[in-house]
Amino acid sequence: MASGGIIKQIGQKYGEDKCLILTEFLKEKKISTTPEVLAEFYSLIKSNFGENFSKYCLETLRKLFEEINEIYVEKEKIMDDNKFFEFGFTDISLMKSGKLLLTSDFSLYNYAKSQGVNVKYLDEIFTLGIGK
Repeated sequence: MASGGIIKQIGQKYGEDKCLILTEFLKEKKISTTPEVLAEFYSLIKSNFGENFSKYCLETLRKLFEEINEIYVEKEKIMDDNKFFEFGFTDISLMKSGKLLLTSDFSLYNYAKSQGVNVKYLDEIFTLGIGK
């Protein structure tokens, strides 16, 4: 099945044990995102797996997307950030969302932490097992 390919790729990047830890960490949380992330997600799926699979993926994940809380951050707030040119729209929008930020980008993690953002570095979650 096509969706198994995505899970396999995630497992190859992080390892199955880390995927399980991350799944457990996210299980009871309400997931929020910004429009920028949704756009990047679609672009990545389409460029990596082609148009047919991207349509299948969106159809399959539609219910999940409906359950995700979407947060809009005004572009002026994003562009006014001191590190806008370093991190761009997506990362800064997530930082400004007011929600827990999960990242594997250590420099974004450090910057977000210095700005008082509730942020978790993925390796921190993996090292601790399940971080609450």
